[in-house]
Amino acid sequence: MDTTINWHIENLIRTTETGGIFEAHWICWVFQGVHQGEYSGVTKFDPNPSNDNFIPYEDLQEQQVLNWIWNQISKEEIEAKAIEVLEERINPTAAAGVPWAPSGTLTS
Repeated sequence: MDTTINWHIENLIRTTETGGIFEAHWICWVFQGVHQGEYSGVTKFDPNPSNDNFIPYEDLQEQQVLNWIWNQISKEEIEAKAIEVLEERINPTAAAGVPWAPSGTLTS
């Protein structure tokens, strides 16, 4: 079965004075049929408005921010972690519950 991987920026934290992004919250989704896995995180930046490569907040595109993230973290490692989550959901190796309660019932 085909596996699809999608990255998404969930939020950006910026300075109000310069619009420089200093934190990006991201998630990597992996889909296989009706199953999904994900791995998320935060990548920090040190924006410098005097740098020739500085891009103001209002001019940013998601792909640009993803490229910044992938320059700091291993894209392949994160995707592998998301795939591990997917595989665990398809074929669980752990389960929770108590034997005296009906399946799906929470006890307090």
